[in-house]
Amino acid sequence: MSIVSDDIKDFITTALAQKLKSIKPVYGGGNNQIYRIILQDNNQYALKNYHVHDIKRDQMRLHREYNGFIFLHEYGEQQIPKAIACDKGKLLAIYSWITGDPIVKISNKNIMAVVDFVSRLKHYSKLKAAKKILPASDNVLYPKRLFTQIERRLKFLEKEAYQNRSLQVFLHEQYKPTYQQIRKKFYEKDCLLWMPLSLNQAILSPSDLGFHNMLKKTDGSIFFVDFEYFGWEDPAALLAHFLLHPGMKLSQSNKTLFYNAVSALFSEDVTFQKRFHVLHFLLGFVWILILLNEFLPFIKTRRLSAGQFNLSEVEKIQMMQLQKAQQRLDKLKQMEKETYLC
Repeated sequence: MSIVSDDIKDFITTALAQKLKSIKPVYGGGNNQIYRIILQDNNQYALKNYHVHDIKRDQMRLHREYNGFIFLHEYGEQQIPKAIACDKGKLLAIYSWITGDPIVKISNKNIMAVVDFVSRLKHYSKLKAAKKILPASDNVLYPKRLFTQIERRLKFLEKEAYQNRSLQVFLHEQYKPTYQQIRKKFYEKDCLLWMPLSLNQAILSPSDLGFHNMLKKTDGSIFFVDFEYFGWEDPAALLAHFLLHPGMKLSQSNKTLFYNAVSALFSEDVTFQKRFHVLHFLLGFVWILILLNEFLPFIKTRRLSAGQFNLSEVEKIQMMQLQKAQQRLDKLKQMEKETYLC
């Protein structure tokens, strides 16, 4: 048990009022260190250490996830971890342990389980207590801020581009000219992007909803984990992010089913479809930059500390991500020709 400090062990034993039997790291999460705790009575829990890079941001990730789970549990949601204890100063939280397997082969039944969860989130969003919850991280409730988000991410990557010729060429000769052209077109139009979304149209969202953040139990039920960016979001953005996320290998059948089912959930929202088409296109530019996060030093450190890969694999992974980014940009250029922008 020497893998964690005495300070962390003290937090665990005090919070759970039992002695530790074992604590082991669980790899696979990109943003945190997660440990499996087994107590003397053999009960199991998950310990999450949010300390990564920026203390204020790390504290906010803990706050969003921990309080999000508390809120949802209070109003009846069962298919999420239960928040047990936290220390925001130490950036630690304890949750119930979820025994389950990653969902590798995605079926339409799995898709409908996610749709059911979105439906429940829509219900929780109508509760009076929900109004106290913060907007989701990088939300698009005021869609014009999407451009600010893109330019912030781009600025971080450009600082690293001088060290990598391939990244520099892609950003300066491919990505920026395309993005700037699209941005100019939006600014020239009277667009939905300039209108803040009413909270009545918004939904509480994990903001990183995807099968990479789900576990399937032996009884077939699906549990939803990783709510670090939880908060208010445009449901059209939730749909767009789910379809765009590179971590999931969705078949066309999966995508069509999810699109149709979620669209039906929000059929009373007369601007939902138009917002979706605009956001699905523009969020594609965001996801290209997210793919290139592996070039950022603090992201590299985060992945290493979470045990996701070793240093010798860094350059190989960076080039793979750059290739994926180029492929996505090519698709966006084609989408611009085939669909309306506003």
